[in-house]
Amino acid sequence: MSYTLEFAIGDGAAAEIAEAAGRTEAANRYIERSKSYKNHWKDGFFQPREQFEGEFLPEFDPYTVDHYWYTEGNAWQWKWSAMHDIEGLIELIGGPEKLSKELDELFTADEGEDGGDLPDMTGFIGQYLHGNEPSHHIAYLWNRTDEPWMTQEYLDQIMRDFYKPTPEGLVGNEDVGQMSAWYVMSAMGFYQVTPGLPEYSIGRPLFDEAVIELPDGEFTITAVNNSPANRYIKEVTINGEALGDNNTFKKHSDIVAGGELRFVMTNTKPDNQ
Repeated sequence: MSYTLEFAIGDGAAAEIAEAAGRTEAANRYIERSKSYKNHWKDGFFQPREQFEGEFLPEFDPYTVDHYWYTEGNAWQWKWSAMHDIEGLIELIGGPEKLSKELDELFTADEGEDGGDLPDMTGFIGQYLHGNEPSHHIAYLWNRTDEPWMTQEYLDQIMRDFYKPTPEGLVGNEDVGQMSAWYVMSAMGFYQVTPGLPEYSIGRPLFDEAVIELPDGEFTITAVNNSPANRYIKEVTINGEALGDNNTFKKHSDIVAGGELRFVMTNTKPDNQ
């Protein structure tokens, strides 16, 4: 089951490369292939089937941990693994309002079984598991709802609870650096939700200032009025301009050319995000 989802993400990335190379026909073919994940949607989860278009398994339970169903997790975590087609996933779920409710259900669900001896099933918040990479983009999806402050709230909790300055400070398997890479980007205040697409969703910066040295200049992230209590974003701009839809900035050139991502923080949940 999880293989199908990951292959679909790969096809989505291949489509981006083909489009950039001017191979429109190939891009369209890969885009169509990337929608294969939808064949497994049933009753609010991606469920395993006997074969590609076979019967859904009658014994399905979203808490089941089975390597033949989902790699290092269960249906709760893999439900969100369509990063290449977020709009399509939201449509399956039932729209932005339903998305918010489903995210809340994930983070407040009964922890259930812990996966036995699987080392990657760690870092529980409900059925969100920060110890495994398929969960790493999920908190940012609240930027697609009318409650984007929930992204900031959970990121603050994840960074403070699951990362410690000790030899065993990571809550999960480092997996070639992903656990740390997630932290570095999230602590600066932004994250790339979709692999292969240079769009960045903003979160909750931990530092008052961070500077990225680049060949053509510096990209500076500043967080005014930042503190552990001030975990919510009052306003944010990139190079003096407001962000795009869904609290994103969509030009990688906004980073590599240098400039500033500027946050103003507060301790209250703003009404105008």
